[in-house]
Amino acid sequence: MQRRPAFAAPRKDSQERRVAELLSERDRLMSEIALRARLNALPPMLVKARTLLTRFWGKATWEARSEILAAARMLLTLGAAQPALQSAQQAFAHRRRRKPARASRKTPEPA
Repeated sequence: MQRRPAFAAPRKDSQERRVAELLSERDRLMSEIALRARLNALPPMLVKARTLLTRFWGKATWEARSEILAAARMLLTLGAAQPALQSAQQAFAHRRRRKPARASRKTPEPA
């Protein structure tokens, strides 16, 4: 009498579903990077996210690919905020340059 594993099919389906989710998430992130690349130059964080999703993706295990996706999502979030941060820094620097110089605080010399 030969035993058959009772949970083999559901586990395989679950694994296939997880792989499909990872591939779908990667495609979504790559599409977002491509869209931002068409709109303007990519910030360095988005370049790094694209590198993770291309160069390092192929040799990685599925578990490592899941971690790569998490890192790429974080880089995309930070990269999206980067232009706003840069414009805020430029506005701050511009305001700082426009301030009039303060008078020196020298005490009057006794006569």
